[in-house]
Amino acid sequence: MRLPLAIPSVIAGIRLSIISTTGIAVIAATINAGGLGRVLMSGMRTMNLYKITWGTLLSVLIALIADLGLRILEKRLRLRLH
Repeated sequence: MRLPLAIPSVIAGIRLSIISTTGIAVIAATINAGGLGRVLMSGMRTMNLYKITWGTLLSVLIALIADLGLRILEKRLRLRLH
């Protein structure tokens, strides 16, 4: 069965796409599309350091949580399929 050998590559691709999408969602706030970067962009417009910091930290936190969750999923899948 070839699926167990492909799992690291598949999960790596999914992790990469989720992290990229998170970054794009932050940047989408520059065109007033809302999303994750609304607080960050609002802080940049008003030069409010607290909003910039919180917007950045929250965006990074979401990306890290998603990455951690997918790493855990990858480990569980590896254990289950072996």
